[in-house]
Amino acid sequence: MSKHENSECNRRELLAGLWRALAASALGLLAWILTAGRRSRPEQRCSNRGLCCNCDSFDDCTLPQALSARRAGRR
Repeated sequence: MSKHENSECNRRELLAGLWRALAASALGLLAWILTAGRRSRPEQRCSNRGLCCNCDSFDDCTLPQALSARRAGRR
């Protein structure tokens, strides 16, 4: 094997490794973007003055009072 063939093989391996790293980084970034929206919730305001009983939004509410009321209701 000549010196030229050996360096070309190493160059190919280097480029293949770079493409793999780029693809893995892109995939990780895409996964982060898709899951970041789930973590951040829009600010919510109580429409029932903090009284969760008989509230229309109770099932979907993410306010601490509603979370606590749902947790207490499961026990």
